[in-house]
Amino acid sequence: MLPTCSKDLLALDPRKPRQAKASLKRVISTAYYALFSLLVDEVAGAVVGGGSGRKRLRGYVIRTFSHRSMADVCRGFARRNPSRKNLEVLAGREISDDLASIADTFCNLQNGRSEADYNFVRSYTKEQAQIIIDYTEIVHQK
Repeated sequence: MLPTCSKDLLALDPRKPRQAKASLKRVISTAYYALFSLLVDEVAGAVVGGGSGRKRLRGYVIRTFSHRSMADVCRGFARRNPSRKNLEVLAGREISDDLASIADTFCNLQNGRSEADYNFVRSYTKEQAQIIIDYTEIVHQK
């Protein structure tokens, strides 16, 4: 689930527009990083296994992921057109609707995070930020 701080940021006083604008941008950035963390945690657990004895190794595996490579893989999965290398890994298995949806959401959130963090003239409404939180929470439940 998303950190409660994302929802708290939506509740800030709208009479302070500069604070509200920055908070809405942080909501979008936080949503992306929450999904990125969820995905790399899931993969690391699948590769290394669970348990406290493997925590350090999972940490090493997690640090091997890059945002760019995750986006490349997710773009292919979202379009159901993975790269040749990823086709080999799939070994004939289909990309499920849930996986395609998660991958598509990841790509959209990454683009949104980049806009929120680096486009200083871009602003968001509270409703737009709420939609992003809702989509991210749906993906966290899949």
